[in-house]
Parts: sequence; C-alpha cells; structure tokens
Amino acid sequence: MHMDFPTALRAAREQLGMTQAELGKELHVSFSTINRYENGHHMPTPIILDAINALFKKNKIPFVYDEMEV
Repeated sequence: MHMDFPTALRAAREQLGMTQAELGKELHVSFSTINRYENGHHMPTPIILDAINALFKKNKIPFVYDEMEV
C-alpha cells in the first residue's frame, strides 16, 4: 500500500529516528518547511526531493509514495 507524500515523509523520518528539526537541518531547510511538507501544504523542490530520496536510500529507509497534485 502506498501513501501520499506527507504521510510517507513522516513515516520515513520517524523510522530514521529524526525530529522535523533534525531532518530540516540535514536537508538545509527550516523546521517549518518540513512541517509544511508533512502537513501537505507544500511540496519540495526537485533538488530537495532528490536530497530527501538520497538520505532515506543511504539509510535503507523505504520511501515510496503516490504522486499527488499540489
């Protein structure tokens, strides 16, 4: 079963054991940006999305989600 992007991001972040602030620091964005992603208010830019995918892949955390329109 696939999840939407906000749900998948939250699940992967929690599986990695990071707070929103820690993930933001790792990706060089603010805590509030991560919060907006996880609440479905914004989608990351392609560059940030690539960084998110790379981080979870490096840590062997599954990150699969259904595409959604914003």
